[in-house]
Amino acid sequence: MYAILGGLLLTATEAIGDYSLKQYAIGGAKAFLGIGIGVYVVLALLLAVLFKHLGFAILNATWDGTSNILTMLLGAFAFQETYSIREWLGMASVGIGLFLINGAKSS
Repeated sequence: MYAILGGLLLTATEAIGDYSLKQYAIGGAKAFLGIGIGVYVVLALLLAVLFKHLGFAILNATWDGTSNILTMLLGAFAFQETYSIREWLGMASVGIGLFLINGAKSS
């Protein structure tokens, strides 16, 4: 449960950084670059704190999976990027993987 919350916290933080950097990359203000870099510094510190309390593999896999799903959704809705059915199905499989690694009882 804590890995899910930690992964979601990392994902939300990373999404702010990614959104800011994408805005800068498509011609936005230089402030977006500063925000993006600053958020990634905070992200590294947050990750270090979470690693003190949560397992390395499960936290990282949860963060990767939730980040991939959120990034695809941001691309689709915030930047009007399009994806094939195969790509959407691939992301659905990532969601299934998240359920499998976080739904299992720890021994």
